[in-house]
Amino acid sequence: MEKPSGPPVDAQRDPRQLHQDAAVVFADLLAGVRPGQWTDPTGCPDWDVRGLVNHVVNGNLRFLAIVTRRPVPDRDEFVLGEDPVEAFHTTLAALVAEFARDDVPTGEFLTPGGPEPGHQLVRTRFIELLVHGWDLARATGQNAELDPALCRACLDILRRRSLPRGPGRPFAEERPATDALHPADRLAAFAGRDVTRTPRPGR
Repeated sequence: MEKPSGPPVDAQRDPRQLHQDAAVVFADLLAGVRPGQWTDPTGCPDWDVRGLVNHVVNGNLRFLAIVTRRPVPDRDEFVLGEDPVEAFHTTLAALVAEFARDDVPTGEFLTPGGPEPGHQLVRTRFIELLVHGWDLARATGQNAELDPALCRACLDILRRRSLPRGPGRPFAEERPATDALHPADRLAAFAGRDVTRTPRPGR
């Protein structure tokens, strides 16, 4: 697929606001996880629902370490403790506070993959929250038609990047998607999700 031309759809929006808006979406879905659903499978082969949420919370901690220039924790470490919802909100609040610093968007930070500009780090967390929000919704039988404007912004950002795709990499190969699909499904398909898979019913 060709990369888009012209200014990105989120050109007038602070990436930190995109991140916070996606965090609200993810938080609402997380609140909708029922007690018996934590061990249910997700569309991510390596994770059940608990593992998926742990990945997101672990990501909060990893990016917090990056922007505070501290050692980055292992990406496979279990960090949820006894209350996954509280773990998400606590780590998110800490990361949002650091992203709010004036020097973050214009700064450069050392990541495990090399130096990256701060504004790109913020957008990466925005992508993670929204795409994994779709994963969480589908795995738990919740409404996966996430905020269309956020999904279009996220898809635009992804299309402007060279994505690491393939087995063992962050993104699977792009899946087919028509313009008739909801923007959230088009985003998920671009990220390598099977949007034709029957969602799990809520229970």
